[in-house]
Amino acid sequence: MPKHQDENVSPPRTAPPPVQGYDVGVVPRRLVCGSLSLALAACNALVGFGDFERVDGVEPTPDEPDAAVVDAAREDAAEVETPVVEAGPDAPELASTTCPASAPAFYPPWKFPAPRNRPCTTADITTFLTHEGQTFESQKAAMESQNAACAACVFTRETDNVWGPIVKTNDGRIFVAFGHCYARAGASDSCGDGAQELEWCLQKICNVCSAGQSLADCRQVERAGGCKRGLDRTLAACGGSSTIVNDTCRGSADVVAVLCGGK
Repeated sequence: MPKHQDENVSPPRTAPPPVQGYDVGVVPRRLVCGSLSLALAACNALVGFGDFERVDGVEPTPDEPDAAVVDAAREDAAEVETPVVEAGPDAPELASTTCPASAPAFYPPWKFPAPRNRPCTTADITTFLTHEGQTFESQKAAMESQNAACAACVFTRETDNVWGPIVKTNDGRIFVAFGHCYARAGASDSCGDGAQELEWCLQKICNVCSAGQSLADCRQVERAGGCKRGLDRTLAACGGSSTIVNDTCRGSADVVAVLCGGK
């Protein structure tokens, strides 16, 4: 979420100095590495994007604002929806909310985002942000009532041939396709691929974290643990794309705008 994302986090912990050209102070969610290595600090500057995930319809614990959007729209998000499992590699297991969960056994194949129509407007981006804390179906319905073409571009499912910026996974998560935004904005194919692997892994292991570790702690640990391969690939491939990572595709609304229009 662009500037919007920074409204939903606690003040950053003491951050290490910028590493490899990335400004730790402006990355999404500003999750810093604490006592972890400088390489991991670079990771947080590079791929802090993934702290927007949530299980569709499952609210995080109140003291973990990193787990979901916290804004006025949440007053309208009282509806609780049990994630619906669809046919796919991850079925029939629902996403865990106890962190850390098991590492993913399946990673969706990377597909470079194909050129597509970008029907969304600035008003649609505002609508997206207003409803972002709600379930996938509620978000999509709100957008459909305003701009059906934009809704079709933005909201897709894991089983669709072409992913939009917001993807409902087979196990009920809402996945933000930052890797697609990076690639479409000009980063290398390998940068997008690595970022997608890392984010998919972190979401599967850490998810909403309504029990067990906090979301921030889980993600920090797993970047150096179960998701280290994705971290290493991302750091190696995205080293020259700091502007795209930190500015162009900084938050979920930026991802929507790059892939579907609106800015």
